[in-house]
Amino acid sequence: MLYPEQSVLVFKPDAVERTIAIGEQAFQLHQVAAGLLVAANLEITDHVTHRFNEDEVYRMYEQVLRPNPEDDAKWGTAWKGEVIEHMVSGPVDAYFVRHPEPGEAEAKAKGVKNFFRSHYCSGHEVVKNIAHVPEADEFPIVHSILLKS
Repeated sequence: MLYPEQSVLVFKPDAVERTIAIGEQAFQLHQVAAGLLVAANLEITDHVTHRFNEDEVYRMYEQVLRPNPEDDAKWGTAWKGEVIEHMVSGPVDAYFVRHPEPGEAEAKAKGVKNFFRSHYCSGHEVVKNIAHVPEADEFPIVHSILLKS
């Protein structure tokens, strides 16, 4: 089943290491992201806090974690284990969003993700990089894990 009008923005465990101060209040990144998602004309349909197990992480990142001789020779494979380790290290916050136009939910969620990555990550970090938005073909897997459907 495809969900072209839906997407999900997942804040990784490292996102809790950073906050945004507004006046005397500090907000977690995922809280600020909720406002940005709404400002981008996305409807938030669910907010989930979840702690992944290793099997769930493998399923969610199946495409990037599978052996790829060309990429593995270039980048190595250690980072793959580090991603799994990181994703099971603490809870994540995820916002499921919807937009009436196919593809817009994913595009806008990725825009919010990229905003946070550009302001709160260094360089080409692949493990602790704040957030993840799955590709359209990965969305059903993440949906089934986080919403247990």
